[in-house]
Amino acid sequence: MADPIRAAPSGAASFMFGIAATLFPLRKPSLDGTLMACCPLQSRLFMKRIILAGALALLAAPAAAQEVIASYYAYLSPQDLRNSRGIRLADIGAILQQDRANFHRFGLRDGMDEHDPLFASSATRARIPELYARGPGAPGYIVDLLRRGETRFVHVRIIGRGGRPDYIEVYEGAG
Repeated sequence: MADPIRAAPSGAASFMFGIAATLFPLRKPSLDGTLMACCPLQSRLFMKRIILAGALALLAAPAAAQEVIASYYAYLSPQDLRNSRGIRLADIGAILQQDRANFHRFGLRDGMDEHDPLFASSATRARIPELYARGPGAPGYIVDLLRRGETRFVHVRIIGRGGRPDYIEVYEGAG
């Protein structure tokens, strides 16, 4: 019997499994030029690994990256720091929600408020506190100033995938 020829699986397969390439003994080429495995069990094992590597490659396809799906500038004035019943708001997410309600629903727009394409409906505005809580939050000094009742000009960025918001980022609006 002839000495076996040793072949390794592709670099992609060994990379995906994170292990060194396993050597599979193969016979020398037959008359038609194909290589034959020494043992049917090794051949089946090799095919299973190839199928598994292909399946993992498909699953490892990159997901849609997060992106800025909308942004706007808002002047958070005294009318934004209280809800519709006049109760003082301390949560920044609630203040942002009230600002958008004032802008879209009540028509109480400050001179520096910009339109946003997402929060025209009450259902999407209701998500603002949750979206803010899932994000990195606003810089601490902005939070402190708003909680003390001072006004602030902010830049709001809505981050998401495929046009669907995942979270909100808030930055100083000046500059």
